[in-house]
Amino acid sequence: MTILISGVSSGIGKATAETCLKNGHNVIGVDMKACDNPAIRFFQVGISDEEKLSEIYQALKLANAYIVLKISC
Repeated sequence: MTILISGVSSGIGKATAETCLKNGHNVIGVDMKACDNPAIRFFQVGISDEEKLSEIYQALKLANAYIVLKISC
């Protein structure tokens, strides 16, 4: 299974990504800060960057990915 996780550079998003990887899943990660885990297919992007979001969408579509959303307030 391929899973999209936002906020993969730190905190809950990072921990969630690590757990998913340990359980054999592929992770596509999105964050505005750099990600130091080479096992994550990472996109450094903010939600207003339409071109990058289009690339992420294509990666998800090709992978038949499930989406996991992390919302930070």
